[in-house]
Amino acid sequence: MERKTDTKTYKLNHAMIRVKDPRSAIQFYELLGLSVVQKLTFPENKFDLYFLGVDSPGSPSHGKFTFDRQGLIELTHNYGTESDDNYRVSNGNEKPYLGFSHISMSVANVQSTYQTLAKAGYKFQQDVSSGNEPVIALDPDGYWIRITEKGSPNKSTASNPPGSFSVNQYALRVTDATRSVRYYTENLGMKLIKTLDSQNGNSKTFLLGYPSTGPFTGTEDMSRREGLLALIWQGGENAISQVHNGNDQPQGFGHICVTVDNIDVACARLEGLNVAWKKRLTDGKMKNVAFLLDPDNYWIELVQNEGFTGKANF
Repeated sequence: MERKTDTKTYKLNHAMIRVKDPRSAIQFYELLGLSVVQKLTFPENKFDLYFLGVDSPGSPSHGKFTFDRQGLIELTHNYGTESDDNYRVSNGNEKPYLGFSHISMSVANVQSTYQTLAKAGYKFQQDVSSGNEPVIALDPDGYWIRITEKGSPNKSTASNPPGSFSVNQYALRVTDATRSVRYYTENLGMKLIKTLDSQNGNSKTFLLGYPSTGPFTGTEDMSRREGLLALIWQGGENAISQVHNGNDQPQGFGHICVTVDNIDVACARLEGLNVAWKKRLTDGKMKNVAFLLDPDNYWIELVQNEGFTGKANF
């Protein structure tokens, strides 16, 4: 019997960012309700990986395998950067290296979240004094963390109870929106949920995701979802003809990761679609990880969803 893969079961598992000092980064993200759900160490290659997610009881991914979740943030730490005064990441928002835009967190109460971060001494790209939601906080490495408020029934919540945080979106700038949306929907099986136009008409945001926690509906509050992908297209005088993928120098953002029901069959299907690869499943020493290249040269990691195998990948 021919084995098949069902893209409706895929999950947008995480976005990876490089950090200077993991301790400082983790302290910041803990204030946003995240905790380390798994740490992978590779001393022979002199780097460690920290997978952070919302794991409070009642949260959608509580207690699940690392790669059976959506809405994780992977922190990559290369040994020695924490003591290197010259080390600095590219946050994706400084010209000429525009690419990765931000991670979006949705919370029960934006004001409370802002006060918590401000009291701890963190800086903001956009704070509450602007009168405009969202707040954009800067993590210790300067990555933009967009903080928005969830709709009812938590609208009147005066604080942020455990489990009320969500890693809602990962946002990437793209040069050709039609091409990128087609890539993610046709090749990776994502669903285009909605398109948001700016007031001046010079930018559009395309929100995509997987219906792993249930079908998308027209009336759903998308801020309650985890692991959505926002593709940002800009035109007019701010038009972008080329983006920085974060893996070319200067480095910062690394990749997004999609977990699949059967890694071998999923990769075989994609091979038949003539996609571009950074690393095929059979390349190199790690035979359980593959990387695609999207139309803007962003890396997309493919990993087995551990919920289908019942055992950890690493």
